[in-house]
Amino acid sequence: MSAIDLLERPKTNETPAAGCPVDHSRFYGYQKTTRVVEPPDRPIEQDANGLWHVRDFELARAVLRSTDVKQAGFKAEIIEKIPSMMTNPPILYMEGKDHLEQRKQTARYFTPATTSKNYRDFMTDLADQLIDEVRTRRSADLSKVTMTLAVNVAARVVGLTDSRVPGMDKRLDAFFAEGTGEFRPTPRGIFEFLRGQMNVLGFLYL
Repeated sequence: MSAIDLLERPKTNETPAAGCPVDHSRFYGYQKTTRVVEPPDRPIEQDANGLWHVRDFELARAVLRSTDVKQAGFKAEIIEKIPSMMTNPPILYMEGKDHLEQRKQTARYFTPATTSKNYRDFMTDLADQLIDEVRTRRSADLSKVTMTLAVNVAARVVGLTDSRVPGMDKRLDAFFAEGTGEFRPTPRGIFEFLRGQMNVLGFLYL
């Protein structure tokens, strides 16, 4: 049975049981990449490239909760270079006490009860819409489907009612795909700089 076969099952009004309704054992043979087996006897180690691998759950949670850990990715390296230009940096780029305080202020918007009451119907309807599109096309890029779902739900949660939600996933991809912001006085460098500025404007104003 393929994923498309599952999608083509008729819809019912029955309330599904708790848990994922898909029998994942049916798809164990579909994996095309080699499964990576992590060594259980090494909860933490540093590889030849200097990259740390944390495999122990409690240790990983302690690392993520540590106030000594700093944000990496999502253009954090650029934000660090221009702190004076941002009076109130986004929570994603805050560190330490400021970050914890903002998390306390926003936590009430993401409780299970709030999510179920305010967003569950929207998420269900959107998921059904995306599945119908997959049925029609008979194929889909799962990363794009999930990105569309995530972006639309996030936009609803944070109140982006005046933004153009269609295409927001592509604008986000373009925004985060830019380099480190280093300007090079060459034709290619100037082109990349201008393209980056256009992506930022598209992200902020559309």
